[in-house]
Amino acid sequence: MPDQQKNTETVAPPKIEAHNIDLMRSESESLFHVNDFTVHGKGLVLIHGENGCGKSSLFNIISGVFAPDAKHLRFNENGRFNCDKSKPGYLFYPNFIFPGTVRENIVCGRKISNTQYQELETVLQLPPADKQVTIKPENLSLGEKQKIYLARTLLGNSSCILLDEPGSNLDEKTEHSLINYLLKLKEKKLILVISHNAYYDAVADKTYEIRKGMMYQVQSR
Repeated sequence: MPDQQKNTETVAPPKIEAHNIDLMRSESESLFHVNDFTVHGKGLVLIHGENGCGKSSLFNIISGVFAPDAKHLRFNENGRFNCDKSKPGYLFYPNFIFPGTVRENIVCGRKISNTQYQELETVLQLPPADKQVTIKPENLSLGEKQKIYLARTLLGNSSCILLDEPGSNLDEKTEHSLINYLLKLKEKKLILVISHNAYYDAVADKTYEIRKGMMYQVQSR
């Protein structure tokens, strides 16, 4: 499972490169073509695109959920894909909760300081840490579950974080608080965000769009 590590080792700056490749829906059908996609070090990279265009498939390949093999990638002339990174924090769907406290659902056995936890508790307005989570019947709202998934992803020492629709089911106040947190975090980590929300455009260092079977950069700062 992405980002369930317990260590606190120093990790190298991440670098992700894709040149002249196609992400594949099947062995014979391309989702979209990537001419040049290069992100590295730190900052916030935003990825736009219509539903079903392949954005989440890209994250699955970067995270290691999908192997970068012929089933998922087609390498054209001089095509290459390199992904030098630690195991990323990955907000993916469907995610999971389990019986236990809210804090246990977020920490997932990792060594997390109270300071780290309390910061995200404030940013995301998390449910009480000692609240018991039940599955049948579920006693968390969609918004509360999204906050748990986000906190679980953002805690830890990964140098690369992948956020697929982080604002899903969040109220506007909480999403603004999250964006302000990401503004600080992007000074230390590489954050890739999939979102339809225009709020993220203002804080992105690079923006890529997937449209009509092509991925291209539309903004660089």
